[in-house]
Amino acid sequence: MTDDSKTVIIVASALPPGIAANTIAYLALTLGQRMEQRLRPDVPDSSGTMHAGMAEVVLPILQAPGDRLKQLHTSARVVEGMLVIGFSNAAQSSPTYAAYTSKLATTPLEELHFLGLALHGPKKAVNKLTGNLPLLK
Repeated sequence: MTDDSKTVIIVASALPPGIAANTIAYLALTLGQRMEQRLRPDVPDSSGTMHAGMAEVVLPILQAPGDRLKQLHTSARVVEGMLVIGFSNAAQSSPTYAAYTSKLATTPLEELHFLGLALHGPKKAVNKLTGNLPLLK
């Protein structure tokens, strides 16, 4: 990862708070696994108690209408160097990973509804795609 990269999470603005939190958590977990080199080492406090290292990345959480998420997913996928992680209705409604993979394998992209996206890539491209989206409040 370079300093000219940017990472954002975008969630559907109409989601209830619990589903939004769940969507953000899944996207953040997947980002963390994909961006291991950005995780910093554990650190002690003044009493010597160790605390888990945090990710060294600014991570704004944005919101967008659900139909805009599908457009963002389509546009982001063609940007060179862009990591695109989608959390869809197929993922949210599946009780296990096996059920998710089975459902995804039989669902055309056009029928997926994204609850959230995580994007990591060239800063200019991420800004162009998401610069007009508001922060989640």
